[in-house]
Amino acid sequence: MDTLPTVQSLLMQRSVFITGHQKFIDQFFEHVRERYFYTRIRELKTFTDPFNSLAKHIESHINAFRYLASEVDKENIYHIELEADFRITATIRSHNGTHKKLIYEKLNVNPSRAIHSIKALCRVLHNSPAFFICQKCHQLIDADFKAQNESCCTYNACNNMVKQPFSFCFVNRINGIYHDGIRAERDCEQIHVYLSRTEWPHPHQPKKVYEVIKTLPIHLTRKEVEHEVELLVDEIKPIKQCGHCEEKIHMDFMYNSMYCYDCATRVYNVVY
Repeated sequence: MDTLPTVQSLLMQRSVFITGHQKFIDQFFEHVRERYFYTRIRELKTFTDPFNSLAKHIESHINAFRYLASEVDKENIYHIELEADFRITATIRSHNGTHKKLIYEKLNVNPSRAIHSIKALCRVLHNSPAFFICQKCHQLIDADFKAQNESCCTYNACNNMVKQPFSFCFVNRINGIYHDGIRAERDCEQIHVYLSRTEWPHPHQPKKVYEVIKTLPIHLTRKEVEHEVELLVDEIKPIKQCGHCEEKIHMDFMYNSMYCYDCATRVYNVVY
């Protein structure tokens, strides 16, 4: 999964060209916005900055993706046809030129049930078998040249492969990793690991803030990032257990290493 382009990454860099009936195109973009963009935006908006600002940035660019997908471009690697039949055709560059590869086809689409075919089409696009991202050269390569047991170019011959017009920097299957107050987020340059902290600008008004505690190389897979987050959780132990009420809470709500703020004030008469 980490070595495949996502729907978001394809739309963000003019990799998709869409033609067909306007009604189907409208349904396609409505589904893409909801499934692949707004789910992420709504999640980010539940947090304070920097995540809230990131949500606004993504939201501001969504309408531009539709415009980009309506024009033929030399960078296109997929053509989506939404006519009476639905198809996805990949354009694969090679040393001998280009060739087409059909990766999805649904014949005689029922207009009243078209959304089901659109969802299936998007799933194929999101996990397309036509290409893969080499984990060594970080380029998009024809899947026919993928090593049998590794996510890299066959025989490690990266220099001999034809690179498809695509940047892996836009592929993001990392975000959403969250464990005990530690969260991983990826941008176009690196992966940031944040620790959520609670500040108290006023005695009864906590404020959530996020502190970058580690940066990771952008090419790490989701599994590798999850492992890094688990190591940090074991090291920092952001979730503590109160020695009195035995509740497990974030370390920012502990009065000291033994008791939470609630027990410190309610049971031990601490005033703060």
